[in-house]
Formats: sequence, structure tokens, C-alpha cells
Amino acid sequence: MFDYIKKSGLYLVVLMLFVTSSLHAQDKVFFLPDDSNNAKKEILDLIDDSSSSIDIAVYNFQYKKIAKALKKAAKNGVKIRIVFDNEKRKKKKSQYEKLCTSKNIECKVTKGIKQHIKMIIFDKQIAMMGSLNLTKDSFSKNHELVYITDNKKVVKKLNKGFSNFFVIF
Repeated sequence: MFDYIKKSGLYLVVLMLFVTSSLHAQDKVFFLPDDSNNAKKEILDLIDDSSSSIDIAVYNFQYKKIAKALKKAAKNGVKIRIVFDNEKRKKKKSQYEKLCTSKNIECKVTKGIKQHIKMIIFDKQIAMMGSLNLTKDSFSKNHELVYITDNKKVVKKLNKGFSNFFVIF
């Protein structure tokens, strides 16, 4: 009987820790280039773990490895929406053509105003934002900030902002 109570008590403690930790937002901050490998891994893991949607607003998108991960997610049924800056999408290394001709990827391009937002929302539940463009140089040569959160208030506001922003174009 004592073993049962002891095990039950441990179970209760573990359950309480899980519930308590799930009530608080998980925030991650990466300072690049020092945290580049960790930030890149986190972004690629979030893409791979997404099951329903990925919304992206980015000024410059040239990183082939991230584009490849997004195409794979789209093939697996993840709906992807991307807002590109009009001028940057025309650049030689832009991933615009490779991504925007894929099934489940809907692309928009800014008109008349620079699109300088850098944000990704995964499954409407986790948001990444900061100064990071999706380029190799941003990960290796630039000082950048990446903030990832599942804070419900923040993510809700970013989802609303992205949806409003996406329909403008």
C-alpha cells in the first residue's frame, strides 16, 4: 500500500510540474552569429513539427535549406503563406520562384511599400520574430536577434496582425 501511495504521490508531483510548466510561456532568445546553429536548428525543427500552417513575413528570403524544409512541409499538407518584399523577391538568390510555384504555398508580394517585418508563426501557436532575414549571411555574418515564444497573448496578436497584413496584398 505504501508503495502505491508513494508512486501516486510521485505521479501527482510530475503531473503538477507538467501542468504548471504548460501554463507559462516558453520563450527562447538567440543572438546571432554566436547562437546561429541553435537558432537554425530550432527554426528547422519548428518547420518539421508544424502540422497545419506556417505564416511567414520576411524582407529577404534566400536560404535554400529553409526553403527546402518549407517545401517538404507543404508536401505533407502544411498550409504555408508567405509575404515577400517586392524588390527582394526579384533578386537572383531569392527563393520566391521555388516556393511560390509549390502546392500548399500561397505567396503575396508587397506593393509600393517595403515589407520589413521578419516573423514566422508555426501552427498559429508559436511565433518567431526579430531582425533575422532568411539568408545564409544573416546566420553567419550578421548580428541578429531571434525571439521565439508560445505566449498566447503575443501569438494571438501576431496571428491577427499577419492575417490582416496578408489580405492587403
